[in-house]
Formats: sequence, C-alpha cells, structure tokens
Amino acid sequence: MRYVGTERLENVFVERSAAITPPDTVNPELSSATPPARISDRLIAALIAALAFCIYSLTMCRTIYSGDDGDFITCMATWGNSHPTGYPVFLLLGRLFLWLLAPIYAEPAARINAMTAFFGAVSIGFFYRFLVAGPRVERFWAVAGALLLAFAPTLWQQSLSCEVYSLTCLYLTALLYLMSVWRDRPDDTRLLRGVAGLYGLACTNHLTIVLFLPAFLLFALYHRPALLRREGSVLLSLVGLFVLPLLFYLYLPLTAKYAHSPLNWGDPETLPLFWAKITGAQYRQLMFSSLRVWQINLGKYSHLIWDEFRLWTLWLAPIGLLSLWRRERPLCLLLLCIWAANFIFATNYAIVDIYVYFIPSYVVLATLITRGASVVLQWCWSRMHLTPERREHYTPLVAAVVLALPLVHMSVHYAATDESGNYLEPDFAANIMASAPKDALIVDGGMEIETMWYRRFVLGERRDVALVNRDMLYGISMPYLKWYYDQVGAMYPALYDVYSGRQYPTFSQVTRGDFLVDMIRRALQSGVPVLWVPNDLLDRKPLQLAKYSYAQLIETNFDRVSCGIGERLYLKGQAPQPREVFAMNAALWPTFQFRGLDIWAHNDPQQDLIPLRYLNATLQWARLCRTMGRYDLALPAYQRAGVLYPDLPEVQQGIAACTAALAKQQPVALPAVRQ
Repeated sequence: MRYVGTERLENVFVERSAAITPPDTVNPELSSATPPARISDRLIAALIAALAFCIYSLTMCRTIYSGDDGDFITCMATWGNSHPTGYPVFLLLGRLFLWLLAPIYAEPAARINAMTAFFGAVSIGFFYRFLVAGPRVERFWAVAGALLLAFAPTLWQQSLSCEVYSLTCLYLTALLYLMSVWRDRPDDTRLLRGVAGLYGLACTNHLTIVLFLPAFLLFALYHRPALLRREGSVLLSLVGLFVLPLLFYLYLPLTAKYAHSPLNWGDPETLPLFWAKITGAQYRQLMFSSLRVWQINLGKYSHLIWDEFRLWTLWLAPIGLLSLWRRERPLCLLLLCIWAANFIFATNYAIVDIYVYFIPSYVVLATLITRGASVVLQWCWSRMHLTPERREHYTPLVAAVVLALPLVHMSVHYAATDESGNYLEPDFAANIMASAPKDALIVDGGMEIETMWYRRFVLGERRDVALVNRDMLYGISMPYLKWYYDQVGAMYPALYDVYSGRQYPTFSQVTRGDFLVDMIRRALQSGVPVLWVPNDLLDRKPLQLAKYSYAQLIETNFDRVSCGIGERLYLKGQAPQPREVFAMNAALWPTFQFRGLDIWAHNDPQQDLIPLRYLNATLQWARLCRTMGRYDLALPAYQRAGVLYPDLPEVQQGIAACTAALAKQQPVALPAVRQ
C-alpha cells in the first residue's frame, strides 16, 4: 500500500511542475502546490545563510575550545604546519580572517571561530540551492530542509570553533548544487570545469571528500558519456583544473623550510615525509583495524542520527529515497554512494571524535527527509481531492507550519549546543601554566597541550616555560614525530644535552621511558623546575611495548608534591616539607579561573577528562589543607569538588568534617612562602 500511495503521489507531480519550477530547472515529472515564486532562490539562500550565521555567531565559542583548535590557530598565526593532512587552504583562510576580523574580535580564537561559523552558514545556503535544483522540492520545503541541517547538532557544533568540517560541508553542498545545475545543461563545459576546480580545492581540506570522487565522476559520465569517447581535450582540461588547486599543498614544505614556526608537524621538507603527511600515514593504523571498532561506531551512528533528526523527521527518509529512485535515479545513486562511502569509512576509523566524520551522511539524510516530506504533502493533497486553487489557498498555512518545525528543532538543541560560555579548556590550560614556577619545564599528557601552544605562541603568555607533551615525546622515534623533538629543543635547549647533541633517541630509549626520565633528571640537576601534569586515567595504563606506566615511571624515579593543577617533581630525597608545599599551593589556588565550571563539567565528551583532573588536583589541595589544620581553605576546595562530583563519598565526608571543625576553630595566619 505504501508503494502504491507513493506512486499516486508521484503522478500528481506531473500536473503542475512547469507552473512552479523556474525555467532553468523545469522537470516535467514533478509538480508543486505553490505558485511561481516572486523571490529569487539566490536571495532566499542568502537569507537562510544569514539566519544560520546569526545563530552560529550567538552560540560560537568566544575563545579557544578544545582538541585541535590550538594547533590550527597557532599554525595560522605563525605560518606553521598543522597535524596531518596539513589543510593548507584552511590555514591560509584562517590567516586572512585573523587580519579581517581583528577590528571585531580582540581574541584571535574568536576570529577563527567566526570564520568557521561563516563557512557553516554558507554551506546551508548552498544546501538550499541544491534542494531546489537537485531533488526539485518546493521552496518552503527546501527552506525547511536547509534549516533542519543547519540546526542538527553536529554541523552546528562544528561551526562554533576552529575545525575543518564546516568548510568540508561547504565544499560538498556547493558541489552537489553545481552538479545539479550542470545536469540540466550538460553541454555547459565552463560550469563542469568550475566543478572540477572546486573539487580539487576541496581535496586540500579534509581528504574524506576524495571518497566521493568516483560517484561524482560516474554522475558526470552518465549525463555526458562523450567525455570518454570523443571529448579528450575537455577531459584533459578537467583533470588539469582538478590538479591545479592541489598545488596549495606546496604551502607545507615551503613553510617547513622558511617559516620557522614553533609547529611543524611532520617536517614535510623531503618527499617521503611530505607524502606521509598529506596521506595521513600517522593515522593509518587506526583505519579498518578490527570488527570491534566497526561495531562500536555502528552503535554510535545509530544513536547519532536519532539525535540529529529525531523520529518525527527520520521516517520521511525512506519515502524520499523511493521517490528519488523512481524519478531522479542518477542523483539518487550519487547520494547513496556518498552516504555509503562516508558510512563505511567512518564506522571503521578508531578515533574518539568520530561523530564529526558523519556530516556528509547527514547531508544525504537531510536531502531524503526533505524530498520525503514533499512527497507526503502531495499525497495528502491527492487524497483530499483538492483542486489546484484550493491547494494554493492552503499552501501559506502549510508553509508556516513547515517552517516552524526547524525552529522547534533548533530550540531542542540550542542549550546543549551553545558554546558561548564554554571556557573549560582554556581556563584549565591557563591554570596549568599558572601552576608552573618561572622558567619551568611543563610535562603534560593531554590535548590541552595544544591550547597551551595557543596561549604561549599566539597570546604571548608564559614565554618563559617550555611545554612538553609526554605522549608525543614518546613517539619521537617515529619519522613523522621527530619534528617534535626539535620543537621542544627550541624551547628547552638543554634537551639536546640529554644524549649526544641533536641526535634523536633510539626506539628502545623512548619506549622504555629512559629518555623522559633522563630529560627530567637533567632539568632538575641544572636547576630547572619541572611541573608534571598528571592524567591518572591514562597515566596508569601500561605504555606501549613496556610493562609499566607513566605513573610508575615517575613514582620510581622522583619525589612529587602537589603544586596547583600539577605536581612539582624533585630528585629523590629533595622534596620540600609539607608547610612549604602548603604555602606554595596557598599562593596559587586563589589565582586560578573556573569560569562556568559548574555548567560545563561533563557537558562535552571531548572535555570530559578535565573535570576528573580538576577533581584530583582539588582533592589533593583539600587534603593538604586539612593536614595543616586550615579547614577554612579545605571547605571551599571540597565544595568545588562537589560541584564536579557531588556523590563522591570523600567529598561529602570532607565537607561535613570541615564544617564541624570550623565551628570550633579560629582562623590561622598563612605561613610565609620560601623564595
């Protein structure tokens, strides 16, 4: 019955398509219940993009967010090389926006976040144009579909901070729109050449878009088979225009050689390192690694699409798919290939933030949902036996209801997606740097090291400290991480004295932990303070090719005492007395920032380790205060821990004990800090 009903509805399209479709997109198989539009699609797309940009601007992060943001923005500001696959055009655009938006946003990170918001908003405008030109849905359905994608949480979130995925979505939606326009005039070689050049440019951003290239090629050959038979010159020009934008990748070896940026991922000066970088050799072991990874990611995807579109829209996707299969089969196959390639790759990639890789599949689903909704409406018209005049009479009311649905969708996700007050990671990184003594060596093991790069190299904070990521240092025996040895050596020249000058440590020295221990010991012996930033959830796991963990390595070789967010390391037997440790911490904790900690704790999986690490540091400070009899300082520490983990027994017991003790005790003066 469902198939028959859909077929009847499709037949309704035949009656009125010419009356409502612009001359350049007439499809004799489709119709609509709306009269000819008096407003151009270009203007509607601009208005939709403007609305999306307004919402994105209101909810975007006002500073550095998390993850790769610090790496990207530091590279943009210093002509650096970001992590593989390099993203040269994204970096160049970021440098442009750092200059363009300087009068509007004081902080560099906010300027780049506004750039990604702009890319995300423009992609929504192109998606609207695609819905009108490709699946050929009514304009009010195209507006609703575009806004549905705009306020789906993943693309919305990725448009609020410095990430490449909103630009990837822009490329994809623009390509779909241009190919839909070209489909109706396949003799337009100028437009086809423009598509080829744009596709080459897209390949300089996120390489997952390469997965869709065969589908686009087949789509083009279906509509213009002569390309393979007698149009060799046209085909050759298309290949040339596709390859030309790939020259932007020369940015990587050129900046590696001449820019002298503190970030030079992969050091791609030589051809093997250049190729390893642009092909993502560093991450290949994470791809198609096991059936278990696929099962986990499949489960994630099933939950993600529910959160993206909810059942009240997802049920329309199969109807849209059937409709496209019957009426626009080449376009349907193109969309299915994009979805399948994206799904197969992403579900077999073992990374934590895999959810962002599914955005192309959401573009396909939003297209099918929009087409399905249009089909259902036409079916309702036919079942009600309404004349064309009566349909036109009811269309404004239907359009108002339809356009209200994406706004409901937005309201559902607004609070969870809004990042405008998220300062969790930048404050955490700032508090780590504030915990370090002058000229210290900070040894960290989390993603916040990239945020500290941003604070040090872009904002100019704590230029006296040297930043070391122990996990990256652990991999410096690998070719694509040897650059990191040079970066640390530039900040901390004594590193080169640990072994033979600038010679890289051997694989066994790194994997056994000898190099890390020798580096810290050499620093302490030369009078350089060392701040170790623990990450207990990870530090207690055995290291690769070793039977011990970082925690065991440090406990065995050094004394360590609490020091703000981190721990000061000392040579064995040289740790200070508890009163001095207390005084050192008492001077630090009042200087820390905890903006919105109660709101943002546990709000984002990418930042979920930060509350746990705050908890451990706060409890160490609270215990030290109780040991020294300073219950007036221990109580607020326990209360802050209670904000993070209110049900923790130690927190509840600590609050009760400090409250009882304060009722009997007079305040005590702080001991002096030994210089």
